[in-house]
Amino acid sequence: MVQEALLQNHTENGFSQHEQEESGNLELAIDTLLIVGIVGAGLLSGLYFIFSFCVMWALNEQPANVAINIMNAINVTIINPIFLSVFMGTPAICMALLCIGFRSVWISSTDSPLVDWLIIAGSGVLLLFEFGVTCTINVPLNNNLAKIRVLPLETTSSSHHVEAWHRYSTTWTPWNTVRMCASMMTVICFSMALRFKK
Repeated sequence: MVQEALLQNHTENGFSQHEQEESGNLELAIDTLLIVGIVGAGLLSGLYFIFSFCVMWALNEQPANVAINIMNAINVTIINPIFLSVFMGTPAICMALLCIGFRSVWISSTDSPLVDWLIIAGSGVLLLFEFGVTCTINVPLNNNLAKIRVLPLETTSSSHHVEAWHRYSTTWTPWNTVRMCASMMTVICFSMALRFKK
C-alpha cells in the first residue's frame, strides 16, 4: 500500500511538473508574440504617421504631375522584402494571438480575462483597420493612381492630373491616418496585456 501510494504521488507530481512546463512554454510564446507584435505595429504606425503628416503634405505642395510620379515611384519601391516582412508578418502574428485569445476566453483557461480581451482587441483592430483598410481601400487607390501616366517631358499639370491627384490625396490620406491609429491602438493594447500578465 505504501509503495502504491508513493508511486501514485510520484506520477501525479510528474504530470503536474509536465503541465507547469507546458504552461510556462505557452506563456513564453504568447509574450514573444506580443513583443514582436508591438514592434511590428509600432513600425507600421510610424510609417503611416510620416505619410499622413509629412510625405502627403509635401506632395500636395508639388504640381500634380510631379506628385503623381513620385507617389507611383514610392508605391513600387515600397514593395520590398523588409517592408513586406513587417506588413505581412504583423497581421500574421495578430491572427495567431487572436486565436489564442478567443481560445483562452472560450475555455476560461486564465485568471486574467482582461489580458485575453486586450489581446483580442489589439489583434482585431490591426487586422480590420490596418490590414483590412490597406487591402480594400489604400491599395486599390494606389492601383488606380498607377494607371495615370505622366509623360517625361510634361512640365505642367493638366486638369486631369490636378483632379486625379486631389481625389487621390483627399481619400488616401484620411484612410492612411485610420491605419496609423489602428496600429497605435494595437501597440497600446499589447503593451497593456504584457503589463497585466506580470
